Amino acid sequence: MRISMLLRGALVALIALFTVALHGARADTGGVTLVVFKGGWIIGGSAGHGTLSFHGRRYPLSVGGIDYGLVFGGSRTVLEGRVRNIQRPSDVAGVYAAAGAGLAIVGKHADADAGGHDHAPPGQLDGRRELSVDSNLADWTLGRALSSTPFWAVFAMWGFGVIGYQIMTTHQVAHALERGFSAVTLGWMFALGGACTAAGNVIGGSLSDRWGRELVFALGSAIGILGIGCLAWLGGPEDLVLLLGYVVAGVGFGMRISLLTAIPADLFAGRNLGVILGAAQGGGGVGGLIGPFLGGWLFDVTGSYQIAFAVAALAIAVSAVAAWVAAPRRARQARHVGG
Repeated sequence: MRISMLLRGALVALIALFTVALHGARADTGGVTLVVFKGGWIIGGSAGHGTLSFHGRRYPLSVGGIDYGLVFGGSRTVLEGRVRNIQRPSDVAGVYAAAGAGLAIVGKHADADAGGHDHAPPGQLDGRRELSVDSNLADWTLGRALSSTPFWAVFAMWGFGVIGYQIMTTHQVAHALERGFSAVTLGWMFALGGACTAAGNVIGGSLSDRWGRELVFALGSAIGILGIGCLAWLGGPEDLVLLLGYVVAGVGFGMRISLLTAIPADLFAGRNLGVILGAAQGGGGVGGLIGPFLGGWLFDVTGSYQIAFAVAALAIAVSAVAAWVAAPRRARQARHVGG
């Protein structure tokens, strides 16, 4: 009797395992492309269409939803991703949630049982099906950029970087003359500095394609800061090596300059890159306004350029941190995977 019960229990467990294995084997993954149109003021709506690619066939989808938060005007967004753990095209239908928004996806030719998914947990249907889309592949608009952290990180990268750069370029000659260097010597030295900066443009752009924008931008910033230290420590004409160190550090400044456009281009690639880039470069305009005045004011207050150059070095460092916060590497990785 006991053996019979054990056999029946084992048979039931075997059947259950077989059923689960069969169910898992039937589950599959499909590709999804969605074109979503948004509009509203604070609270808005979404509508659009898309396509599900599943088992070599394409199925049309319709999209609708409600947004809340920073919704102003209208926008068009293209999302690409995958829906996992589905057995048939109709399984993609349901309600999904994203940050600050919810989307209802309906298969236009879905089976009748698809309607039962409307009350599934957001982002996951029946505890099994889930949709993942990568917003980094979406079309950027100026409004969307203005509400994002990467945009303001790029704005700060430009702003603080230009503050530091303008302090140095505006006051480097006056400081060196004050230390007793001749105008002729400075003319040759800073001409060499221009050549080093041009070389840094090429070096920085090339290395960033291999090592990543943030790393090369940080490396260029470190070289630039070392150069600023060399200039600040000048004692007199006998310190020609220190002046040469500052001039050669133009390579670091050039590395940074080459990436000031490459970084936002990685982040906001698309039809609206021009207007977004123009807005982000407004940080450079603010920095250009502040930098020369700040350096001159600090000199008037302290009687020395030491503090002004220290502030310039700090501003350069902050701009490097802002480049890491912007994280163009994530956009490049997402674009590589999506491609």
